[in-house]
Amino acid sequence: TALEDPTIIKIENGIKNHPRLIIKFLKKGKYKFVSSMFWDNWVYLSDFFERNRILYYDNLTRVREKDDLTQWIKFFLVGVIETAKSSISTFDSILKLQKEVEVKIQTFGSRSHNAQLILNHLFQRPIIDAQKVKELTNLSSPSVYKLIDELEKLEILTEITGAKRGKLYLFREYTKLFK
Repeated sequence: TALEDPTIIKIENGIKNHPRLIIKFLKKGKYKFVSSMFWDNWVYLSDFFERNRILYYDNLTRVREKDDLTQWIKFFLVGVIETAKSSISTFDSILKLQKEVEVKIQTFGSRSHNAQLILNHLFQRPIIDAQKVKELTNLSSPSVYKLIDELEKLEILTEITGAKRGKLYLFREYTKLFK
């Protein structure tokens, strides 16, 4: 079977070891900040490898059979470039959404400060419940639910449980940016 094939086993081990080898190489040189960027964006780079799986395996096989690490590094760097471009685009979209939402909450008047506290939290954790809103704002329960209702009307929050109690709310527009 494919799992018993030594080539496949070596490739699977290579998936784990080659990027780490490159990161270690970068850490030894003057490009330490680059290696931390790679590490922080590893999930996104893994997505590039998954989307280009055949090329990924071909390049790993080429390293094993022909000792051609240069081609692997080129492929890896293409992934870094593509991932960086995608990250920049996502970041720009986040900034745009942040401005749009901040304009919307200005209609809240004196409650806009509390809405901003919630938004700050949502950009870090896009799911929230009434208890967390209460904790962030120090409002009474009726005021919390009124604020959540207003955020729902502006389509900033979307209730996702369908329950009567213990409701969770999602910052859907934000999470769409990562799909």
